[in-house]
Amino acid sequence: MAIKPYIQQTHNMSKRPLIFTAAAIVIVAVIVIVNASSDTRVAQATLSNAISNQYELNSVSYLGELKINNIEDGKSKLASAEIRGDAVNLKDPENSRMQFNINVIDSGALGLGQEAVLKTSLKIIGKTLYFRLDNFNSDKLAIDFSTISQKWIKLENLEEQAANLGANSAVGLNSLIPILGDEELSHMQSIVAQSNVLKVTQDFGIDNGAYHFAYEVDLGAALELVESINEIAGQEIDEQEIRAAKEELIKFKKSIKPKGEIWIDSDTEYIKRITLDLKLPGTNEAPGEIAATFDIQMLNFNNNDVEIEEPEAAINFEEAFTIVMQSIFSLDPR
Repeated sequence: MAIKPYIQQTHNMSKRPLIFTAAAIVIVAVIVIVNASSDTRVAQATLSNAISNQYELNSVSYLGELKINNIEDGKSKLASAEIRGDAVNLKDPENSRMQFNINVIDSGALGLGQEAVLKTSLKIIGKTLYFRLDNFNSDKLAIDFSTISQKWIKLENLEEQAANLGANSAVGLNSLIPILGDEELSHMQSIVAQSNVLKVTQDFGIDNGAYHFAYEVDLGAALELVESINEIAGQEIDEQEIRAAKEELIKFKKSIKPKGEIWIDSDTEYIKRITLDLKLPGTNEAPGEIAATFDIQMLNFNNNDVEIEEPEAAINFEEAFTIVMQSIFSLDPR
């Protein structure tokens, strides 16, 4: 047997395991990539279903926390807010009821003062908003709110008030402002669920009985969603404003980077908890960078034992405004 052919044959045989190994690595890599992509698609579908399921809730409780850090010239100004609330009869817009207690502590981030405390109570009964100032202390604002403290103030016909303020009259995707018909409302809810404004970026698997995902906010999809909701609600769309908004989104997209995590109950597919991290860059008018984190838990799904009563002896917003203005100008209220 010639030496050269033998060496060549041995060399070719030594290459085969390397070729097979490389091929196996490529195949495994492709499988991993495909599976990862598939997992993200499954997670995205689960998230869309969960958003749709929220509209099927008749009652739910909320527990949330907001933290704000305003950084300017290397110095931090902090603020925090604690939110507790309940909502019932959500599937019956005309008779829906919500209540919230909000406690705010500001150390300069919100401009209320260095040691400001604000405690308020809110109720939404059908189309009427009730507001009560429970406590307000500020070392910066000299306005005396004691004349209306502990008094319920009501603002009726929310959809009309929103329209007067130029606000989007489709605010309140759970029909807090019930101005849409059933068909339009159903269409809007479907668009919201399928909009993919929240895009799943990572699937952490099951965490304490809940699907756990990381997500980022697609600002472009969010803007398109607002356009769609405006169209359904019959609102005129200003093309110049839309173009300007898109330009701003492109400008700040990289610096804002809104993202967070979400937990979805694996049995009911209701959203149990969602967090959001957001950074806003400074501008010429407001040079400080703002970092905000929001964390809200949802619990007591469809627990109809919660009672939300309509406040008694509430005064109109106009009357409350007059009382405050009279106190500012040191006039005796009538």
